[in-house]
Amino acid sequence: MTQSCRYALNIKGVAHKTVWLDYSEVNDKIRSLGAEPTTVTPDGTPYYTVPTIYDPATQRTVTDSWTILAYLDEQYPQHLLFPPSTRVLQRAFADLASLPLVKAFFPALLQDMVKTLTLTGAVAFRAARERQFGAPLEVIAATGGRREALLKEFLEKLEELGKFFQANRKEDVFIGGDKPIGVDCDLAAWLTTVERTVGKEDKLWKDVLVVDGGRYEGFMKAFEKWQTVV
Repeated sequence: MTQSCRYALNIKGVAHKTVWLDYSEVNDKIRSLGAEPTTVTPDGTPYYTVPTIYDPATQRTVTDSWTILAYLDEQYPQHLLFPPSTRVLQRAFADLASLPLVKAFFPALLQDMVKTLTLTGAVAFRAARERQFGAPLEVIAATGGRREALLKEFLEKLEELGKFFQANRKEDVFIGGDKPIGVDCDLAAWLTTVERTVGKEDKLWKDVLVVDGGRYEGFMKAFEKWQTVV
C-alpha cells in the first residue's frame, strides 16, 4: 500500500524521493536495507514488502504502512495522522471497516493486477501470492460469477462505510473530519489501487464514484493534491 505513505509524506510536507522497484526486486532490496520482514509465509519464507522508507535523518529503515505512518508522526509531528488516543480506534476501523473492502476486491482483481506488472514482476508476484495463500493463482483469483459477486460486495461495503462519515459534520470530506488522518490515507490508498488496476474508464471505477451519492468522488478529489510523486 505504497500510496498511503506517499499521501502521508505529502500531507506532512516531508521532503522525500521515490525509488521505484520491479516487483521481482522487492525482496532483495528491502532485505538489503536491514528491514525486518513484514511477515513470514506459511512455508517459513520471510516476506518483505513495500512501502519501506529509509530516513537519513535518523538512519532508520521502517516498513509496513501503519508502522511508517506512526513513525512519521513521531519524527515529523506536523499534521498528526494519529491524533492523541486515536491510534487504537483507527486500527480497529481499518481492520473492521476497511479490510472487508480489500477482502472483496483483491481476489476479484487479482488477475487484473498481474497484467499491470512487468513479465519478471508478474512471475515474482505469482510466486509470492501462491506461497502466501498456499494455492495456485488461478485458484486464489475470483473469476466468473464469484468475481461479480465479490465486486458487488465491495460496492455494498463502500456504501456501508457512509454511516461512519455521517457521524461527522455534513461538510466534512474525511473520516478525520476536515483533515485527513491515518485511516483516510489507508482508504484512499486502497481506492487508488482499484482505480489504477482497472482504469478510470472502467465500469467498476465509475460505480465507485457514485456510491453513497458520490461521496467517494469527493473524497478522492480531496486527495488529488497529495498524489504528487517525487
